[in-house]
Order: sequence, then C-alpha cells, then structure tokens
Amino acid sequence: MQQALHREGRTTVGALAQAKSFEPHLPPSPGADEESERRALASELESPFFSPEEAALYLRLDAGDGSRGARTLAVWRSQGRGPRFRAHGRKVVYHRAALDAWSQQQERSSTLKERGA
Repeated sequence: MQQALHREGRTTVGALAQAKSFEPHLPPSPGADEESERRALASELESPFFSPEEAALYLRLDAGDGSRGARTLAVWRSQGRGPRFRAHGRKVVYHRAALDAWSQQQERSSTLKERGA
C-alpha cells in the first residue's frame, strides 16, 4: 500500500484515506455471506503501520504531501523525541497506537511552559 502511494506520487490525506479503505480483489466464494467474508478478510489485511510521510499526515504535521513532516519526524528520531517508531528491516514505520499515545501526551491546557518541564 505505502509503495503504491509513493510510486504514484500521491501520498496525500485523500490517498491515505482511500488506501485505508482498500479492499483486495478476492475470488468469489459460494453462498450468501460472500460480501461479509470479503470484508472480514480485507480488515485483517489492513496494516496498522504508517510510513514517516503517512505518520506526518496522520499527526497533521504537514498540510502538503507529508515530506516536510517526515523530515520533522526524522529530526525528532535523531534527538530521541517524538512518537515511538519501529525499524522493519531498513524501513522506519510508526504504529497507529504509538502515534495516538504520543499525541495524547502532547495535550496541554495552556501555552505556558509547565513547571518542572
């Protein structure tokens, strides 16, 4: 999915949303439950992992194609800041739960710097 988005040069919020609703082509199975079987299998195939560009878009760090936000995430990784990430081989990926957890930790009630921080 991620490779297809990058190959076509359309890693955008719309492309990300479209990719998340992707249903693979499955051969039809006999019976009335054909559609529910397809949906169940498609939901199992959805990946909870995001590329740095997709993670930047998910966190709304970048309003464009995600490249600027991906650079921000790269800087944060080198500084030990930002959301937790994983290395799958040589690819950096972010798990949706890690992005949500990090975002929740960023919640503030004031723009003033908190004491002790």
